[in-house]
Amino acid sequence: MVKGNEKIARILKELPTSPGIYKMKDLGGSVIYVGKAKDLKKRVSTYFRDGYEHSTRTRSLLKNMHDIEYTMTDSELEALILEANLIRELRPRYNILMKDDKSFCYIKITRGEDYPRIRVVREREERDKDSLYIGPKTASNKIYDMLRIVKKIMPFRHCNLDIKDEGPSKGGESVENAVRNIKVTNRVIEYPCLDYYIKRCPGPCIGAVTPEAYKKIIQKITSFLQGKQEEVTSGMKEQMRALAAEKKFEQAARIRNQLVTLEAMSEKQNVDDPRRSDTDVFNFYIEMGRAFITLLLIRGGKLINQENFVLDTIELEKNTTSHDQEIMSAFIQQYYEKASDFPREIIVPDQIDDSQVLETWLSQQSDKAVSIVVPQRGTKNTLLQLAQKNATTYAKQYRIKWLSEEADSNALADLSAVLELKDNPLARMECYDISHLQGQDTVGSMVVFEKGVPKKDHYRKFTLKTTQGKPDDFHSMREVLLRRLKHLENTDDTGLEVKQLTKKDLEIFKKTFLKKAKSILANPKDYRVLKKGKTMIGMCRFLGLDKTSAIMTDWQLTGGAGESAGYFFLQKILSQAKVKRIYLFVSKKEVEYFSAFGFTSIATVPANIAKAFRNTAKLLPLAYDKSKYKIDPSFSKKPDLIVVDGGAPQLSAALEALGKLSLNLPVIALAKRLEEIYIPGKAAPILLPEGESSLRLLQRMRDEAHRFAITTHRKLHGKRFQK
Repeated sequence: MVKGNEKIARILKELPTSPGIYKMKDLGGSVIYVGKAKDLKKRVSTYFRDGYEHSTRTRSLLKNMHDIEYTMTDSELEALILEANLIRELRPRYNILMKDDKSFCYIKITRGEDYPRIRVVREREERDKDSLYIGPKTASNKIYDMLRIVKKIMPFRHCNLDIKDEGPSKGGESVENAVRNIKVTNRVIEYPCLDYYIKRCPGPCIGAVTPEAYKKIIQKITSFLQGKQEEVTSGMKEQMRALAAEKKFEQAARIRNQLVTLEAMSEKQNVDDPRRSDTDVFNFYIEMGRAFITLLLIRGGKLINQENFVLDTIELEKNTTSHDQEIMSAFIQQYYEKASDFPREIIVPDQIDDSQVLETWLSQQSDKAVSIVVPQRGTKNTLLQLAQKNATTYAKQYRIKWLSEEADSNALADLSAVLELKDNPLARMECYDISHLQGQDTVGSMVVFEKGVPKKDHYRKFTLKTTQGKPDDFHSMREVLLRRLKHLENTDDTGLEVKQLTKKDLEIFKKTFLKKAKSILANPKDYRVLKKGKTMIGMCRFLGLDKTSAIMTDWQLTGGAGESAGYFFLQKILSQAKVKRIYLFVSKKEVEYFSAFGFTSIATVPANIAKAFRNTAKLLPLAYDKSKYKIDPSFSKKPDLIVVDGGAPQLSAALEALGKLSLNLPVIALAKRLEEIYIPGKAAPILLPEGESSLRLLQRMRDEAHRFAITTHRKLHGKRFQK
């Protein structure tokens, strides 16, 4: 491998025998693998031994590797920490990486407040030392379900109100039997909210509970979430007996009901060994080039949770000892770097070469001794087998999902054939829907499917600007598509160009646009003209007021310009502008035209603009904030097919939007009544057989767009209702 490569041979000779990390780079200089070593020279040299039988993945790595860089460290522990940081930052393609990083979530319990909050968050804030984090968790829906149950048993607040207790109330009972003086800031909701009235919150916002009593509730919830159910239930039993002795039977009965629910939740555990210390057990199964991992969390002798993870890399193989060790080491580093709760013991299926270094690192992370154990028999080995069984099941479920995605690729081919789009692979499809309540809070949704699979980070929502208060699905769909498709480059008007007015073109400009010769231009450089070849077909005055703002006036297009040319003109002016804010005065009928490009109505006009342009009393002021319209990774991609929810009217709205922008894109409409497909130029819609793969794919897109639109509408309507 080294023969003929003098550069690598020289690097191998220079490698030190000290601990450190090494980075392998490809021809373009990108890091494709990061590794650590107790002895850099010995470890890196193993890649280049004559006759050494490497795995397929390692052979692929060496084939693409063109350079090696290394960093020495004082110890193997420092090398491990540096390796973990570099992998997290660079995510090299040949390292084993934990997938679904963004889907992790934590239960966050604030502790620096008089009335702590319990929330679900996506990331741990390293600087937030006043909060307790429980996680990471992979299934947020299960967390929300669990918290809903806990909230019924032990009510707590999850609002964003900032609540400060200022001591006992001096004026006696006031609102809602308040017992405390409470100061509430960040008033994002009306309070007390519904949770208080249905007994899901003890009402700290109105002083109905003392900070001491409330923190006892939070402590119980914290213990329960950490798996210490015995502590919670034993304390509640004592409280129930004390209340019964005092003949407070109604309160005792309430606690008894809570105990029944808690114990029912605890009975689901199939591991119960009070002697066992807090333990994490993980095992894995390799399938489809991925490692599927199941982690069992045992706390207080009970199995309190199971989490599933996927580790991914290039060409991961089964039954390869080096891969198995790398999988275990990679998982321990990447999972416990994010973890908030550490066990005393981690049970793994096989020996790890760097287990001592990992134990030292884990102990430093958790401030307690953590050991890595490989059992041979007994209960611990049974737990490993249970984890292995669950990992295998998880891999099979993942495979079913993967196969369903493959089936979608067949549906794409079928759909392309049905729509007579032979050369169109339909790699990216966008579906649109409109939602409103009798014209109120009208919103539009855009969902994206790539290769037949939803791409949720490319979903977009639109709050309609021109149809609020009046139910008009046709105009709403047209507005949504104009606002989305205007981001695409107009390739049909290649003969158009936008230029700054020059003295050479001044006379032609006056004849074309200025009716009176007396209207002499103050400064020709303030004007932009739209030209098609040598002919001027559009103009506007773009006057810079200062370094951050400008005003656009005198917008004119000749009769032969066409609406799409105007869109092209406006698009170019906005993209070329170097100021942050652009002002415009328009008539009422022009608002829709300019709003499609992000211009919004403003209540007040800056004094310098009002002074410079006094003849605008009958016009409406608009403003465009360029900082709000950065390049959108979803909007910048061209769809292979546009699907609109509805029938012929919605299809007509889509075609009108495409026509205004001179865009030629495939578009269809899917109606709900008979699931008929409307295609431009076809007199009658297409009816596909029920169950056809291509129809199911369209229905899935339509239903997803409808769900996203409804959800967005309800949120908007809820905010307006709260106000």
